[in-house]
Amino acid sequence: MVAGTRIRELRLNHGYRQSDLADRVGCSTQVISNIERSVTGVSADMALKIANEFHVPVEDIMQEPSVKSVCLTQEEFQLLSDYRKLLSMNIPQ
Repeated sequence: MVAGTRIRELRLNHGYRQSDLADRVGCSTQVISNIERSVTGVSADMALKIANEFHVPVEDIMQEPSVKSVCLTQEEFQLLSDYRKLLSMNIPQ
């Protein structure tokens, strides 16, 4: 799946219009349209902004995922972030 197709899929799954996503990531609606139609590629910076907006790894946008990704709510994303922080603390069991 190309980046534009994946971005469009994520956008539609979140109920965003192209203009909604553009506003959230700080670009024009035309930029989002061009990316989704593969008229232009997606820059690493833009891919990161879009990935952060949808709480998915940037690799999920930049390359074909090997496993179908799950879109997280803001609360789920925060829980996962907190869990990863706890894991990194190496607390003995």
